[in-house]
Amino acid sequence: MSAPTPRDLKLISRIGVFAAIPREAAELLVGPARVVTLRKGQALFRQGDPTTRFFIVLDGTLKLCRITSSGEEAIIQLLTRGESVAAASAFADRRYLVTAEAVGGARVIQIPMEHVRGCIRELPEIALAVITATSQHLSQLVQHVEDLKVNSGCQRVAEFLVSLSPVRNGPCDLQLPYGKTLIAGSLGVTPETLSRIFTKLKPAGVDVHGSRVTIREVDVLQELAAKQQKPSVLPRPGISARRRPPSEIRGRPSSGPAGDHNANLLHRRLAALDLDFKELLRREPRVLRDLQCVCAACEKRGRCSRDLASDAAYPVWKTYCPNAATLNALRVPAG
Repeated sequence: MSAPTPRDLKLISRIGVFAAIPREAAELLVGPARVVTLRKGQALFRQGDPTTRFFIVLDGTLKLCRITSSGEEAIIQLLTRGESVAAASAFADRRYLVTAEAVGGARVIQIPMEHVRGCIRELPEIALAVITATSQHLSQLVQHVEDLKVNSGCQRVAEFLVSLSPVRNGPCDLQLPYGKTLIAGSLGVTPETLSRIFTKLKPAGVDVHGSRVTIREVDVLQELAAKQQKPSVLPRPGISARRRPPSEIRGRPSSGPAGDHNANLLHRRLAALDLDFKELLRREPRVLRDLQCVCAACEKRGRCSRDLASDAAYPVWKTYCPNAATLNALRVPAG
């Protein structure tokens, strides 16, 4: 273990809990922090271990998973740079509900949980920041559960591929960010089912060769991902069930004009911040997908468009953009 570098401290000061509290409080909270370097497949902690530390991913990807009663692994979430785990445990003595394992090499900052609890008792504003971060994490999990319940496996795979694409229409070549077994687990299907879905998507213009994917028409694949399916839960007698179109579901990119407009706004905002879309797609595919989802649901697109047209560098956008904290974190060099 080693002390955080200035680059590490600059990164965490712009994300999650730390971005929402005064600088003095952030310095107090990060005081005893240490950086852990993990090898591929190495566990950071295991399901059932006491929650002794709070973690933030600095580089790489962590896989959060649970072992079922039958001994099978269920992937709960993939965490990338700037995301945290175990924040909610700051309010109670608990055990980790999941196992955290490095997908590849990873660097993670850890802060003793007792220190976090002490800071909360001393500075109540830290408690509010932790609650906010936990709420955001819960919202992401609810969105994930909704996708698993409402969308078919084919839709989830199509939506995943669309989220990796650097363009919103036309042809595209891309690289899968993880192994197929991990992708299958994160999308709630088996590796065998994933292979069958890739075969099913061939008529839609999708060709998969190893980790390379060629998409003939991204907008066609996006339409496939947005198609409605029958409800997975039957309504009670006498109550009619109305499925919302994807454009109405908060947090899901729309395939219509508004969705295309928001995608263009995100591209322009990234360019104004000197952030390269293709580099983000390669380095932080999950974070980029979250940016796209939040941008698709944002109600400030008119103001954002006007600000970009007048002066893209003017910092007023940070006061209303829901992606501001994430974009600030991405501006910290990853090297």
